[in-house]
Amino acid sequence: IEENLPDALFSSTLSGYGLSKWLDGMATASKLALFTSCGMYVVLLGFIFETNFVRDAWPSSMQGVARKFFNDTGKTFVFAFVWLVSASFIMAALWFVMAVVIYPEQMMAVLAGVGGMGAVAFTMAMRYRATKEQIMMFLKDE
Repeated sequence: IEENLPDALFSSTLSGYGLSKWLDGMATASKLALFTSCGMYVVLLGFIFETNFVRDAWPSSMQGVARKFFNDTGKTFVFAFVWLVSASFIMAALWFVMAVVIYPEQMMAVLAGVGGMGAVAFTMAMRYRATKEQIMMFLKDE
């Protein structure tokens, strides 16, 4: 099993460096992206745990407050996630325009980035539509 899992799990090294040295060598933007994604993952796990295991475990006097807290936190989380995704799409579009006007020799990298983000957006829209149709069919059957 050791050969199929990252070295970080068994030897506390990553790319030949200790984990703390590897983390210290990261650029600030990479650290921010790593910690933000880890934080979002922890929040999602917390929501899943709360929804599946402790939804009705709160005392009845606290259930309304707890549900309002988790709903508001969830709305904030979704807003932040949508804002980050929207910002990345806008930055990619602006990068595309800048590359077309200023750096036409670097168009292939820009086209690949914009094409990849376009494929992700198209797939998300198609999956959303299919999931919505499945839910509506299920609700009609009920």
